Amino acid sequence: MTMPTDLVFHSIASSNIPRQEKSGLLKLVDSLTRGSISRYEEKNVAGTVVHKGHLHSLMSVARQDSEAFLFGGMMGAIDQETGSDKTPVIAAGLGAIVAVLSSGTWMETSARNLSATGTGIWAYQAGKNFMKEKRLAAGGASVAGEAGEDPIIAMGKTL
Repeated sequence: MTMPTDLVFHSIASSNIPRQEKSGLLKLVDSLTRGSISRYEEKNVAGTVVHKGHLHSLMSVARQDSEAFLFGGMMGAIDQETGSDKTPVIAAGLGAIVAVLSSGTWMETSARNLSATGTGIWAYQAGKNFMKEKRLAAGGASVAGEAGEDPIIAMGKTL
């Protein structure tokens, strides 16, 4: 964005013009400057250019990862205390129900994220259990480093 365009943008954006009129003015200036305002960039403290879209994405990722971390930790603690493998499935279902019931509110996105996290935890456990059972059925170790029945002992039992 050029210096004059930057000055015009900041002048309009920080003015006391009513919002509807300000929006129209910004659209007009945007069309006259071939869309440079809609691609507005900010310089961060280090002086590098950061697009506003990137900042929004970064903050969204930080929020979602924080929710997933906390939710996953809670699911692990509940699973350890209750010994139930169904905890993530129940949590995923509850998250989905809350997301549907809270449609259009601030809580909808978080509930959807929690539902997806619960589903991911359940899928991880299901995949791990499937591979463990598959290896045990083949007579091997269930997990890397975990010993199943020794093949020599198994052969000795058949004699």
